[in-house]
Amino acid sequence: MRVGVWLLAERNKLKIQEVANLLNVNRRTLSNWKKEATGKQKRIGRPSHSDSAKFRVLIKVGREWKKQACPGWRPVKYALGKEVPTRLLQLQIKKLKFLKRKHQNQNLRKNRLSVKVKYKNVYWSQDGAHFKQRKYQVIKDRASLVNIAVKQTTKENSEEVIASIEAAKKNRKLPLVLSTDNGSNYISKEFEIYLSENKIIHLRSLPRTPQHNGAVECAIREIKEAALINDCSLEVAAEIINKNRLRASFLFKTSMEIDETISEVYPELKRDAFYEKCKQELKKSCAETKKGRSKRMIERKVILETLEQFDLIEINRGGLV
Repeated sequence: MRVGVWLLAERNKLKIQEVANLLNVNRRTLSNWKKEATGKQKRIGRPSHSDSAKFRVLIKVGREWKKQACPGWRPVKYALGKEVPTRLLQLQIKKLKFLKRKHQNQNLRKNRLSVKVKYKNVYWSQDGAHFKQRKYQVIKDRASLVNIAVKQTTKENSEEVIASIEAAKKNRKLPLVLSTDNGSNYISKEFEIYLSENKIIHLRSLPRTPQHNGAVECAIREIKEAALINDCSLEVAAEIINKNRLRASFLFKTSMEIDETISEVYPELKRDAFYEKCKQELKKSCAETKKGRSKRMIERKVILETLEQFDLIEINRGGLV
């Protein structure tokens, strides 16, 4: 480019062949450099479509794409035929899909609820896991993010679930709220009696909604990755995660450090008050609702709002979590 600019500036004083000999190139190369400097050099390859052509295609493709309920490019191409070039159609479909995903993600962020638990042993999450043909029960504290218990089980029943909670009880208080999915071992009569005797509120996920118990789902993924990398059991992997994984949301502290510093303020008196208040609100709110999914949504809303009323959690809507 610099040589081309110089050739343009000195074109009346130079002999092209002599310059070509000095630079050890031919006359065509010098001519190309001059064209590049003036911006007149033709671009290699097929010429691109104009902006107006792209806009016209976008309108046609967008209408057909919307009419067919957002399919891939082949059904749209079949409908439009040779009216629209295939490559241009593919580019516009790609753009439309990107805009659709962007809009969906914006709606998710806008309506997303994030729950920040202020004290440990307020809110536990529990779920089952399978690793190397073995069954486990995993419990995580939502406040400190520490993996409280990883217990190997022989069967998937309520007795094993209760045993895993009792194992966690040896080192810390039982929670006010226990979050689980809708597995048969979590909705059995024996398990509900155990929770009632210990005054623990059961927060169940909506059917086929693992996001509602996402904390322990993430914990299981982390523990399995650590177990595979370190070639160890899930129990050892949980300790590795607790001692070494740095949590960005807590100024890069480990779960063990967070668990040691975070406070545990509620006395048993508050447990009684919270349990009775929550049960009353659940009975009042769910009295007229019989449908399972709607009732579960109301239950979740009531339990979380009661936790917030007792200043045990902080609920935020929207934004990244």
